[in-house]
Amino acid sequence: MTDRLTLAETPDGFEALVAGIRDARALRLGTLIVAVLVAGLIADAFLIYRALNSPLGAGTVIPFVLLFFVSLYWTPLVYTWLWNLNGRELVTAYDGRLRFERIVLRNMKFAFDFDMLDVSHVRVRTEPDDPGNLTLRHQQARYGLGGNVAFEVEGRPYRVGIALAEDDAERLAEAMRDALAKDSRLVLD
Repeated sequence: MTDRLTLAETPDGFEALVAGIRDARALRLGTLIVAVLVAGLIADAFLIYRALNSPLGAGTVIPFVLLFFVSLYWTPLVYTWLWNLNGRELVTAYDGRLRFERIVLRNMKFAFDFDMLDVSHVRVRTEPDDPGNLTLRHQQARYGLGGNVAFEVEGRPYRVGIALAEDDAERLAEAMRDALAKDSRLVLD
């Protein structure tokens, strides 16, 4: 067990918080690139302002506007940097619902809300531990993707618990299965 999974029972389900992993190399490189990117965007905004106010007119603005949009191309890198800085996952079961959130910042998150009647096949993802799979999982964790607990909603797979240890992944999967079993709307034959 690690300290990355915090599992708490609630009166009508559970709440699980999975702390993100911190990749030091991605943080260092990302901090440097984000600083250069922000400085470049500020300088570019200044150059656009100067070009608009120049006697040559708006024609001189075009290269700077293009540079601005090329800079915006790097926004996924900013997301990766923020994920490594503060990323976490929150899985909550309440009132017959299963909510899954990937939180990057307080108001920057990706949330999915499912009816428990639609959730099925909760399982711990088991894959062979060959170096290729470990590298892929590490890359996915760096970018805030993937997960070691899988489930399906209307046939579409979802994964939570990025880079969780196997015993923590099993605890999370068991809590999800228990919440599904406790849903009073489910009719088991």
